[in-house]
Amino acid sequence: MYQQKPNISYISQLGILIGLVGAGLLFGGILSVVLLFSQLGMAKATDVTQLFKPENVNLLRWLQIISTLFMFFVPTIVFARIVSKKPFPYLGYNKWIKAEQVVLVVLIMIACLPVVGALGELTQKIPLSPGLAKKFKDAEDNYEKQVETLMAMKNSADYIWSMLIVAILPAVFEETLFRGGLQNMLLRWKNSSPLYVIALGVIAAFIYGGWFNGEMGIAIFSPLLIAIMAILIFVKPIKTVLDKITNHYFAAILLTSIIFSAVHFSFFGFFARAALGVILGLIYYYSGNIWLNILAHMFNNGAAVTFMYFQIKKTGKMPGKELDSTMPLWSGAVALIILAGLIYAFIRISKPMKEKADQEAAPPMEDNWLNL
Repeated sequence: MYQQKPNISYISQLGILIGLVGAGLLFGGILSVVLLFSQLGMAKATDVTQLFKPENVNLLRWLQIISTLFMFFVPTIVFARIVSKKPFPYLGYNKWIKAEQVVLVVLIMIACLPVVGALGELTQKIPLSPGLAKKFKDAEDNYEKQVETLMAMKNSADYIWSMLIVAILPAVFEETLFRGGLQNMLLRWKNSSPLYVIALGVIAAFIYGGWFNGEMGIAIFSPLLIAIMAILIFVKPIKTVLDKITNHYFAAILLTSIIFSAVHFSFFGFFARAALGVILGLIYYYSGNIWLNILAHMFNNGAAVTFMYFQIKKTGKMPGKELDSTMPLWSGAVALIILAGLIYAFIRISKPMKEKADQEAAPPMEDNWLNL
């Protein structure tokens, strides 16, 4: 499946996907601004704190739906329609699924919880300067305000809304883009080490510029980073080695997971989300079925929503940082062994389904309807 030569080069496909995501972000932003001003009026719309008031929760919900729909889902569907005559099978929307896979996916996500929690605990132990710690904490506090508004569940109707906004739609929209779109394309793209070097360089520059900024530091860091990237890309022996590394399927899964975690803009949750992204990437790679990814993602977020709902019913108030809770490191190590066994079982069971999914998604000549 991944060895076929496309009519649209992969560098062009990447450009198309990035362009569509950017256009979707812009279009969704315009719609959100129109909705915001129409509901709140000119004076209140410019005050961000208005969105976090209980009376505006439905407005915040619709803004969330609009922004994620046009940033993640719509661009990926259009992209798949451009690069394939079968856009939905191309993305992994197919019928090739077994009950055993569903059970194992749920068990895998349960086993993930201690691993993700342990990574959260490990992240908390990373030494940070007071200024940097404050910056990260302020970002987390802003995120928590939005979550508290969206998850103010007073009744079953609010619970359904929270499941839709926090679990169901993010699972569909994000998995379609990151696994069905980005990871899928990277898996097909061979000898693409320059892309990985540039992508990781951009991420490093963003991290350094945003978190460790300082004019003198950036003045030294930027040319050093460019020099390292140039060596990795243009020195042939090094590029040959990197091509072999990045041609392995896990490289595509890892890069996608890093980007997946980075777009959430959370330092304290970065490694946990990246690890979750790796698990989701493995599920997609070995099954070829995006529905299993959606189920896994939805189960992970939905479990947190459900836990918070019953905590609110029990105590009458929003619990602490339950969505990003930490766990002891030893529990993560034990769970990692169990997780490896579950993934191995999933790979064995999924093999025949994966072959059928690949056959459905890839016609004899992978083509695009525009014949570009």
